Amino acid sequence: MGTLPQAKDRQGDQTSVKPRLDSRESASHQARRVKVLADKAAEEVVRSGQPVALSAMSDAEREIVRGHLRWRTHLVARSEGEDPERHVVVIPI
Repeated sequence: MGTLPQAKDRQGDQTSVKPRLDSRESASHQARRVKVLADKAAEEVVRSGQPVALSAMSDAEREIVRGHLRWRTHLVARSEGEDPERHVVVIPI
């Protein structure tokens, strides 16, 4: 499995990507950063053919990721786990 330019952990056969968000950032700036993270995860999924698990996110951040990736026909993004560890997994289809 390849690497993303983000910090990551291995979880089984999934790559886990950790977002780097700052509470001082504006909501729109955080949304842009989450979208960039989603794009990088999607690129890794397409390149490797393996699922990529992002680290735990808020409900709003998970919705941004799922909405941002919704148009992509070669993958699906879904939330998994229980709070506070609920996260998005990007899966090739």
